[in-house]
Amino acid sequence: MVGPSRFKFFLLYIVLLSVIAASGANAASNEWFTFKGGYLRSSYTQVYVEPEVQKVSWKFNSGSSISCSPVTTKNSVYDCTENGYVYCIDANDGTKNWEFPNNSVKDYVDDDGNRPWPNGAIDFQRARLTTPVTVFDNRVYLPYGQMLVVLNADSGKFLFRVDLSGPGHRANITTSPLVSKLHKVIIVGASNGWLYGFDIEGREPQIRWRMPEPSGTGDQIESSPVLLGNNVYFGSNSRNFYCVELKIPASEKGLRAQDTPEVKWVTKLDGPVSSSPASTGSSVSTAKIIICSETGKMYAISAASGSVIWTYNAGGKIDGSPAISGNGRIVFASARKIICLDENGKLVWDTLTTKESISTPSIGKDYVYVTSLDGKVYVFSLSNGAQLSVKRTSTAIRSSPAIAYGKLFFGGDDGNIYSLEHGEDPPTLAVSKSNFSYQNVTPNSKIDSNDDLWVENVGGGDLDIEISSSRSWITVNPDKLTLQSGKSRTIQMMINTQGLSPGRYSAIIKVISNGGSVSITVDLNIVPVQDTIIVLTVDSINALVNGSFKKIDAKPYKLQSGTIMVPLRFVAESFECQVVWDQPTKTVTIIYNRRGITVYVTIGSKTAFIEYRRGGGKIPILMKDPPVIVGGKTFVPVQFMAQAFDARWVMISANQIKITIKGS
Repeated sequence: MVGPSRFKFFLLYIVLLSVIAASGANAASNEWFTFKGGYLRSSYTQVYVEPEVQKVSWKFNSGSSISCSPVTTKNSVYDCTENGYVYCIDANDGTKNWEFPNNSVKDYVDDDGNRPWPNGAIDFQRARLTTPVTVFDNRVYLPYGQMLVVLNADSGKFLFRVDLSGPGHRANITTSPLVSKLHKVIIVGASNGWLYGFDIEGREPQIRWRMPEPSGTGDQIESSPVLLGNNVYFGSNSRNFYCVELKIPASEKGLRAQDTPEVKWVTKLDGPVSSSPASTGSSVSTAKIIICSETGKMYAISAASGSVIWTYNAGGKIDGSPAISGNGRIVFASARKIICLDENGKLVWDTLTTKESISTPSIGKDYVYVTSLDGKVYVFSLSNGAQLSVKRTSTAIRSSPAIAYGKLFFGGDDGNIYSLEHGEDPPTLAVSKSNFSYQNVTPNSKIDSNDDLWVENVGGGDLDIEISSSRSWITVNPDKLTLQSGKSRTIQMMINTQGLSPGRYSAIIKVISNGGSVSITVDLNIVPVQDTIIVLTVDSINALVNGSFKKIDAKPYKLQSGTIMVPLRFVAESFECQVVWDQPTKTVTIIYNRRGITVYVTIGSKTAFIEYRRGGGKIPILMKDPPVIVGGKTFVPVQFMAQAFDARWVMISANQIKITIKGS
């Protein structure tokens, strides 16, 4: 008996070694066979794409948005779309090997002897696919809504499914599958808060065990688990992080229904855990499990005991998951910030992207690869965070990149699966808009479009740009500039309607570069401004402005000479002037942009000054009576308003005056 026992132990040892090897297979090979590369979920490989990483070696159009992260094995790329298809693509040239659903489903017979999809792919009900597949032992394990679908990896042929749509389950599969040959089980988390173990061959009973999310809250499990030896590590939206120990089946028939994993430890975190953990190594005794909560805190937890070793507060939400390099550096994205920590949780560097990244970074040897919602793929130095290259696509990217075969693979919202490789694109011009339209613009006004027009080099090299306008009423600044690869610049565009009569105008802004040229149209509609009519009553707080009743805190009054004094600020602001008071000089400045003039009034002086924007210096205006301050308000003779602002005034009763300020 000693010999056979030793032989069985030896076989078990060999199988266990193969599981550990599979857990971190991607570290030294071209296998990125599951979400984040392998079952250590480190998103790390020694395979890399040397910057510049700008050359599109191929792209495959799936016809639907892709948020799912691709996986690779055997020179193939596997990815899922939001309209319910999974594709197998040749990694070398981007040609399609197969797609699913396909007609292989028509031959499937369920437990009751029925054919659910007799017409093949036509009958197959589509699900929105956002959870990455796992490709293991020449099989594709596909989370498909409430089903786990298992396909042949070479042909896409339907092999079997496990269905969670029945009573007692009714849940979507929400994690990337973990497949263990040693334990003869497929492990997934579900939206009902249960962790499931399916038979690896789909044999009855297909569900060999299930365990509720141990907190009992029913919060869903979105955290794709890490496998270390017999231990599985995962988090849940209940704010708990778990380690459970798998049972090794006693026979080739797989686990018995009662062989439910045992909870080894539970660690409470400060927020829900939807991200997937990563392990710093393959030994339970020495590894740290790195996990983040949705509140923005990163944790290092002992794989053996569950004790928290250190925490790091990112200061913002973390949408993706952590990546861990071969030398223990931890990289993750928090909004627009990419953060790198050392193995002790100390900040090594951080840097910014132009828009937030909601994906998980990938690390290839000494390089960090990041996709972002701005449509860019960034490459940073792992050692110091320096940006080494950037490639802009035409779409937002929510998919985490996979690294294999000297290429970078990811999906985009435009429905394309991309393959990037080393190389630099030629300079390429991109502009923010091809048309600007300005309606209902008043005469003698200025429009400052600082944030609307920008130019960018979405290719490689240096982009030399010259910008010009076909009309003098548009100016741009700068009109000459050079942009390096991935860089952009906001162009200040100023529209000045001074001297233009009401009507429609058009212009062309030409952007000429060594990476293409663009003509931007500008449409301008200047509309006449209606007269402003102000009615004031002596010794009354009641006023009318264009027929609307107003209350004022400065009553007009009449001097013994008969001059009617009116409140300057109220009258001027009624026809959209800007009024500024200077206490040291006791001077009021009235800026009337519509007419392009500025008026200066000094308390106690009968001489005011008017200055035209077109030049000519200050011109004096004489008043019959000087401006005065009464009750903290500045009053001027009503005749002055007519002189300075080209207004008309009439007495409409013994104590009531009407002031009319011309519009256009």
